[in-house]
This record gives sequence, C-alpha cells and structure tokens, in this order.
Amino acid sequence: MTDGQTPESFDIEAWIAESSRPTTSVPVSQRGDLLGQMDILAHKIRRAETIEGIAGPDIEKTMEDTDDVEMYRHQYKSLADAYEASTLMLTFQALDSNEWREVLQAAVDAGCDTEDSRELTLWTLTGALVSPRIDVEGMRRLRSAVGEAHWNQIVAAYNDLKTGRVGPSADFLPSASSTRDPDEF
Repeated sequence: MTDGQTPESFDIEAWIAESSRPTTSVPVSQRGDLLGQMDILAHKIRRAETIEGIAGPDIEKTMEDTDDVEMYRHQYKSLADAYEASTLMLTFQALDSNEWREVLQAAVDAGCDTEDSRELTLWTLTGALVSPRIDVEGMRRLRSAVGEAHWNQIVAAYNDLKTGRVGPSADFLPSASSTRDPDEF
C-alpha cells in the first residue's frame, strides 16, 4: 500500500496495471584482456608505495621512486578507462511462464537439445535479454568471445534475477540507508 491509503481504499488493479517485472543489468567488457595488465600494475603500485612507506622520512627518496608510482597509476588509469569504455551493459528481465514456454518452444523448433543445459541457458538468456537485442547466434558468439568466467557471471546475474535475489542497494534507498543522509538523495 502507498502512504495515506487504507486497505479499503487501496486500488490493487491500478497498482497491478503500473507494475513491471524486475530487471537486472550486467556489464560485459570487450577488453577482458586488460584485466591481467591492470593486476600487474596494481601489484607494482602497491609494491612501490610499500617501498616508499618503508623508506620513511629519514631515508632520501629519489625522484625516480615517486615517478614510478605516478607512472604506474597513470598507466593503470589509462587501462581502466579503456576497459570501461569497452563495456556493454546487458539488461535482462525475468521471464514469465508464457514467455518461458515460448523460449522453450523456439529452442525445440530450432532443433536445440533441451537436455543440454548450456544450450538451454543460451536460449533462456536470449529470450530474457531486453537490451541490446541479440539473437541466439549472437549470444553464442558473445559467450565464446568473453569466455566461460565472464559468461558465468552473466548467467549468475540472471539466476539471481529469476530467483528474486535482485534489488537495489539499501544504501541508495532513503528509507533503508544506515550510512547516507536522506538529504543526499
């Protein structure tokens, strides 16, 4: 119910008419190859900062020591920017029972082995994908391009959606946030 309404005055039909099923969005990067380079740079930054911290005020730091940290940070930022720029957001909506039957029928009609869970997952994700629109073959190519680890993140996000484990962070809900001032919203 909404504020100011009693159970007698609440219009469930109007509420239902304005309702929609949950969605979730999953970032997929085209440049997953950059993650390893970013890990190496993060390690170099931590190491250089540790060396700089161990040196303390009594030991003279060379300009090269400071330059290394800044150079690594700059390189890391460049890679992070490239990684972020290559990110595509996939938005899924939970399928209702009729849509699920339609997806299953389309898979059967296309000769899909519905006993193959990987193939059925591919069809399900294609059917649930709201944006961008990608057909089954495109999803198959996407799975191959991003690799199993990233694909499993996509599948996990959809599984969370269909089992109801998706919702906004309490930190961004004024009535539920324990860490943010309501005036920040």
